[in-house]
Amino acid sequence: MNERLHPQSLTEVLDRTVQIYRGRFLVFFGIALVPSAVMLAALLIVVGTFAGLGLRNIATDTSGSTQLLAGSIFVLIALVSLPLFVGSTALGYAALCHAAAETNFGNTITIRQAYKAAWKRGWNQVGLLLLQAVFVGIIPFSVLFFIGFVSAMASVATAGSGSTGGAIAGFLTLLVMGALAVATIYVLLRICLAFPANIVERISAWKAIVRSNALSNGTRGRAFVLFLLGWALNQAVLIALFVPLVLVIAFVPGMQGPEHQGAVGALAALFLYGGTFAAQAFIRPVYGIGLTLFYFDQRIRKEGFDIEWMMRQAGLVAAAPAAAASVPWTGAIPSVVNAATAQAENRTESTAIESDLGSIPKAGDSM
Repeated sequence: MNERLHPQSLTEVLDRTVQIYRGRFLVFFGIALVPSAVMLAALLIVVGTFAGLGLRNIATDTSGSTQLLAGSIFVLIALVSLPLFVGSTALGYAALCHAAAETNFGNTITIRQAYKAAWKRGWNQVGLLLLQAVFVGIIPFSVLFFIGFVSAMASVATAGSGSTGGAIAGFLTLLVMGALAVATIYVLLRICLAFPANIVERISAWKAIVRSNALSNGTRGRAFVLFLLGWALNQAVLIALFVPLVLVIAFVPGMQGPEHQGAVGALAALFLYGGTFAAQAFIRPVYGIGLTLFYFDQRIRKEGFDIEWMMRQAGLVAAAPAAAASVPWTGAIPSVVNAATAQAENRTESTAIESDLGSIPKAGDSM
């Protein structure tokens, strides 16, 4: 029996997450580095473009031609980089979940293999990422924009009634914004298992959302702790990266002078953004591995996945040949009978039955 296929506590899941990440650190960090590298490359192109045009020229050009050129280049880069970022993020997260599932069952996997498995259903995973963005990004932002508009209108309407009406409107706005933030987190916890479900079960984006909503019931508190720990770890990594820069700027002679102000600002900005993307690449596997483990743990608790796995290992359950050939992590659960073997056995059984029937004396035959 696989000792990992049993209901696990939060501590066991976190410990297993650390074991998997530490054991295959370069693979998981390499998978997570791709989306961050795409975004960082786009940022560097923007910075290089504005540096080439000259920030001072952009600010002082009265004709507006430099501003128009800079704006056009920025829009063009955004139009190209945004689809690349969305696609690389979706594929990267799918590859993380695939690698986590493979590693959890004792298989080895490379960065190329993980992305190759995710690439086969890339559009499906992009659609899933966009669905998640709608639920936890676009809808809350739209509601927040509406609340801000209503609050502004209320402030204008109560301007003549003194400070009491404005204070009440501001308090209600903050209250609604807090409730909206809580609701957004709650929705995120309900759909956080969508990517593991999509990768393992090879279902559509919407079915993965529905599946996550069902499986996450009972583990949303644990998922919240995982997100909270990931956020705290991200802050710790950022502090560890930025403290040396602050010390260098503060204690190196001449760094505070006005002649170095531009260079220091550019260096700090580059280090800030680069460090942020590096920290994201470092932390993202924690979410991918942890949520994949939560997915399997919930299937064990709700659906008896451990029993199903053992029955497949013992040859008592044969998966459908087509599904077994297409599921990316089938290497983790060896297939029992492939299609060719099944057909050959069926033909053998049919021949044996016909032979037995032919040996039975007919009613008109003599004994």
